[in-house]
Amino acid sequence: AASSDEASDEAAAGEAAGESAEAQAEAAGEGSAEVDPAFGGLGCTELFGKWQTEAWEPPRVGPDGRVPRNAFGNYELWDGDERLIPKGAAWLRLPKVSTVASKLGLDFVPVVVGFARSLGRAVPTMDGVLVSSGPMEDTLREAWADWAHKEEMAARAKHERKIVARWAALVTKALTRKRLRDEYGDF
Repeated sequence: AASSDEASDEAAAGEAAGESAEAQAEAAGEGSAEVDPAFGGLGCTELFGKWQTEAWEPPRVGPDGRVPRNAFGNYELWDGDERLIPKGAAWLRLPKVSTVASKLGLDFVPVVVGFARSLGRAVPTMDGVLVSSGPMEDTLREAWADWAHKEEMAARAKHERKIVARWAALVTKALTRKRLRDEYGDF
């Protein structure tokens, strides 16, 4: 309370000496505070920096095609907001695309779109990857299409093998039943 009384006494003395409130604020060590008549001519201290009020822009892909990443090696797109994608990057939301990208040796970054609770912990929810747009994106899309086609063909072949095995089991059981009926009669 004593220091506020001293400050008001100094302000009154400064005004009496003909100094402006801005000059008084600088003399008091407050820097270049703006004078607002609504507050009795006292200097106001801003509670934030101008840089905090500017719109945030996502980072850019490096000149070498390196996609930006955080300390954990991934990129966060809050709630999957596509406006946050780095300039010069493409977000590929394809199943198992990270597997294909790692096999090709491309520079990619897994995308975190949120967090889920599991066993009392926050676990990141991943959705796709970020790659440099242009030829790298096209290469990865083509490679993923080939991989997906091969996976589909392998799944179809596995399904057909299961069908043949089930038919073979059915025929074997029917022949065994017929043989038993022929040998031992109707039971």
